Amino acid sequence: MKKYKILKIVGIIVLSLIFVVAIGIGYIYYNFYGKFNINEEKYPYAIGHIYTEDILKNNSFELCKDVGVIGTYCSAAPKIYKNNKYSFKQKINSNYTNKGYLDTGYLNLRFHINCKGEVGDMEVNELNLEFEKIDLSDGMVEQLITLTHSPDNWNLFYENANYYMYLIYKIENGEVVEILP
Repeated sequence: MKKYKILKIVGIIVLSLIFVVAIGIGYIYYNFYGKFNINEEKYPYAIGHIYTEDILKNNSFELCKDVGVIGTYCSAAPKIYKNNKYSFKQKINSNYTNKGYLDTGYLNLRFHINCKGEVGDMEVNELNLEFEKIDLSDGMVEQLITLTHSPDNWNLFYENANYYMYLIYKIENGEVVEILP
């Protein structure tokens, strides 16, 4: 009985060491051979960078100094929504009015939220269902931007932090049918 327990313990230790060594080898391999080379001349910024020439100007908006931007790879959703995403969708759907718009496509909004909960640096992309640039109705786009801009929509979950966020409104015949992510 004692021999069985000793063999079991030795087996667990050996398997644990093999597992740790395998992880170490994988980490070393990834760092020296597995990473893709990044052309920093062509791609000088990380995902989530918003180019200043593409944004809607808001002269009073500033990111908080000396703090980074959270959510640069996948946006700050779902924590950033005030209450939750469902209540955000309800607020958008109850306040949005289709004034005879017949557009179909996507309205992609990329923006920052500063540590005060203010929205700014908004980049607007209007796309058809094949993700080609188009022009959606100006009134519809302005209405959705205004609804999105409201600080009542956003929850700041870390003090002194800026957030990157994106929203994609899927629009069919002038109606918002889905809000992503």
